[in-house]
Amino acid sequence: MQELNASPRATRSLAPLCLSVLLGAGFALSLPGLAGITQQAQASDTKTLRAVALHRTGESYKKWHWLDERLQEETDGRYSLEIVTADELGMSGTEFLRVLSSGMIDFAEITTGYVAGDFPMIEASELPGLASSYDDYRAITDAWMTHVVAENEDRMGGKVISSFAWGPMHLYSTFPVDELSDLEGKKIRVFSSSQAKYLEELGAEPMSLPMSELYGALQRGLIDGMVTGAEHIGRMSLWETTDHVSDIGIAPATGYIVVSQRTWNDLPDEVQATIEEFSDEFSDEGWRLGMKNAELGFEIAQENGMNLDHAQLPEAWWNDIQNISQEVVLPWWPGRVSDSEGAAQSFNTHIAPLSGIRIE
Repeated sequence: MQELNASPRATRSLAPLCLSVLLGAGFALSLPGLAGITQQAQASDTKTLRAVALHRTGESYKKWHWLDERLQEETDGRYSLEIVTADELGMSGTEFLRVLSSGMIDFAEITTGYVAGDFPMIEASELPGLASSYDDYRAITDAWMTHVVAENEDRMGGKVISSFAWGPMHLYSTFPVDELSDLEGKKIRVFSSSQAKYLEELGAEPMSLPMSELYGALQRGLIDGMVTGAEHIGRMSLWETTDHVSDIGIAPATGYIVVSQRTWNDLPDEVQATIEEFSDEFSDEGWRLGMKNAELGFEIAQENGMNLDHAQLPEAWWNDIQNISQEVVLPWWPGRVSDSEGAAQSFNTHIAPLSGIRIE
């Protein structure tokens, strides 16, 4: 998963796009590459839909090829995807819900931690300490998608057609983590509010840094570790700056594939039905590729001598992790939602039966 770059430079790069949106200038005018896509679609019998991926790093990107091939196959070539990335469009991923709502893109992958500021309800399924396995988090995510996320099309910017995961999240650190108490006083880079809350309770100091600065920050000792996915081990040569990989109970980074409401409404009924019919398979593929990210990343880690002794969550840590979740993280989370009482009730109805812990 590509981390959020919240630097002033990144913020400034969004200004032209935001201005064109506000002025109603049209997506094709502000993004010339997509204007070309539109022209190509009009020049053929195939309707080309614009899909925006967060990035092309790792195996997870391949889910877009799966969707493109399946869409062409099921519609006899009437529909296909043109896949671009957020960076290519001057975006960061945090604005995807708003851009989907505008109808300026057709498909997008919504990363939970990136858009929680716009829609805090989305992050309940990704709170630390809800489950100790990838498969259990899959069950929690799909339940939340069905009963909450997909029911809020106005907040999601359109039709939610699948869930996916970037993969398990781990701590990559310059120090060994033999006990959770080893995190005391350590500066750890995180990319979501719930991760920050959790690590604060463990005595760590959560930090926010853009990806471009992480290698140097680790090298110079400005931070002691970072939370990220295994697909970045090779991309960032993490063995050069961190020695240890630890599962400390951070939830997998998850997300959803959304079709903008305008695009969904324009699709023929039979195409809508076709997409709904293969949506479960699409989710399966998204979660399979997320785990593939971890498998390939850990192979690279082993080849380069990284310590993976605690890459699987030690059972002895689980009670402490779940206690922090129940006593600290869960009571804190509803306060991020405007209807805090409704948020707690939804959590207790749809997630608590799967996680075994409730918001009291």
